[in-house]
Amino acid sequence: MQLNTLIKVSNTRIELLFNKEGSEEEQLFKKLYDSNKFDLIEQICHMRMDLVNYQQRHLQVDTKRQIKPISHANNDDFYNCFYSTLKDTEDKWMQSLSDDEIKDYFENRIIDDSFKLINESSFGIFEDNKMIAFSVVRESHGPQNGNLWILGVHPKYRRLSIGSFLIDTMLNKLVENDYKTASLNVDLSNSPAYNLYKAKGFKEDWVKLAYVLKKEE
Repeated sequence: MQLNTLIKVSNTRIELLFNKEGSEEEQLFKKLYDSNKFDLIEQICHMRMDLVNYQQRHLQVDTKRQIKPISHANNDDFYNCFYSTLKDTEDKWMQSLSDDEIKDYFENRIIDDSFKLINESSFGIFEDNKMIAFSVVRESHGPQNGNLWILGVHPKYRRLSIGSFLIDTMLNKLVENDYKTASLNVDLSNSPAYNLYKAKGFKEDWVKLAYVLKKEE
C-alpha cells in the first residue's frame, strides 16, 4: 500500500525515523521522503549522562512554591500546564501536533505508558496550587537508567531557572535511588533545551531524523 493511500485510509499522520550518519543511505531516504511530500520535523538527539561519580547539587526551594509527585497531581491541572508548554515551544515535533494529538499524547504517553514511572524523579512544581512546571522520568533505554520522558515549564515562568532546578532535582533523586545513568531526547532545533542539558553534563549519543506526512484537513 502506498504511503498516501495509507494516510487517507486510517491515519492522521505517518512518522518515519532513520539515523543521521551522513551516509549515502541517508540521502536516499531523504529523496524518498521528499518525493512523497514528507516534512523534516525533528532531529532527535539522544543524550546520556553517567551518574556513578555525579556530585549531588544542594538545592533551595522557593518558599512560594511546592513540589509534589506527578502521581499526586490533578490530571486536568497537569494537562493545562502540559498543553500551555507544548503550544509555546521551539520543539518542531511538538509544534506539529494538533490539539487532539496533544491530548492523545498526554493520555497515552505521559500519564499511561508501559515503562515504569520513577516517582522520586517525576514531580510537579506548584504556585498558588497551580502546576507551573513538571518532569516525567521512566525506566527505559537500558538497565538502571532513568530516562527523562518530558520536562516542561509554563511560558509565564520561564527564565527563572526552574528548568535547571527540575533537572538538578531529577538527577539528585536518581542518584539517591541507585540509578547509574540518565538519558533524554531533545530536538536539536530547540537550542535552549539542548544547551541546558549539555551544561548539566549530558552528552550526545546518537541523532535520528524524523519525517512526517500529515493528513490534509
